[in-house]
Amino acid sequence: MTSSILSFSIAVVNIKEILLEQLFTSLLKVCELNRWPIEPFERARAKVLEDNFQNSYVLSRKFNQSRNLKASLVADHCSTKFSLALVVTDLSDCEVFRRQVFVEEPDEFLFNCQIGSIRWMNKELLRYSFRDKGIAKTVEFGLNADGLISHNKAKHKV
Repeated sequence: MTSSILSFSIAVVNIKEILLEQLFTSLLKVCELNRWPIEPFERARAKVLEDNFQNSYVLSRKFNQSRNLKASLVADHCSTKFSLALVVTDLSDCEVFRRQVFVEEPDEFLFNCQIGSIRWMNKELLRYSFRDKGIAKTVEFGLNADGLISHNKAKHKV
């Protein structure tokens, strides 16, 4: 079973490499026709290859009121799944908390409706809210005396 997963993974990367090369070849022709510089596209292609086609990005970023903590919704989109994590970092960008919010098929119709919002309620309390099948869900995170993050969950019907 492991070898079949590995074969699938290699096949997906090979398909992506082929598609990237086709796209890049077409872009070179467009650049030539429009007299655009090629370098930005070369850098983008090189970065995609360097990151091995990893597609991670920040959807939302909020500082707390005292601006000593930053909360981010970090998305990771690959060929087999879409995942969203809530990440809190301090001023030196050291991660102090990470929690997987959800993992879903890489289908925009399935995961877009689950992406919620983050809001600092005060300098120590963070709220993540989203709707799931008509129910608004809220997860709150707070700092404890040791400076570590603890959390509690609350759900309520809309």
